[in-house]
Amino acid sequence: MSSTLDGVDITGLVWVDRFAPHHAVTEEQALDGTVLQHRGDPGPRPITLQGGADWPDALTVATLKALQALAESGGVYSLVFDDEPAILVRFAYSDSPVEGAPLRQYQHLPDDEPAVSITIRLWEV
Repeated sequence: MSSTLDGVDITGLVWVDRFAPHHAVTEEQALDGTVLQHRGDPGPRPITLQGGADWPDALTVATLKALQALAESGGVYSLVFDDEPAILVRFAYSDSPVEGAPLRQYQHLPDDEPAVSITIRLWEV
């Protein structure tokens, strides 16, 4: 199965919060003592993708640089994960949208070198 983010091959990354609940649940107590739970509007779903050199399908430094360029350009992108239907996403700029360990060292490594670790933070649009 393959995965891409706006055409950049990210096969090998794991969607770590894929099945995490992302909606707020509030509780209130009725006059008879019954506790009522309400699910709020889920809003945008956070998406965190992670991988590294010790993972079976490590991404390269070139891929990390391409992801950084996407994050810097802003916009809405198409995420296809494990050949499922595309999801529209944008980078989570409130956090570090693309991280490598450590990112500044990648600028001096060859593009075909495996990236040590990668974390991509996105929001579903």
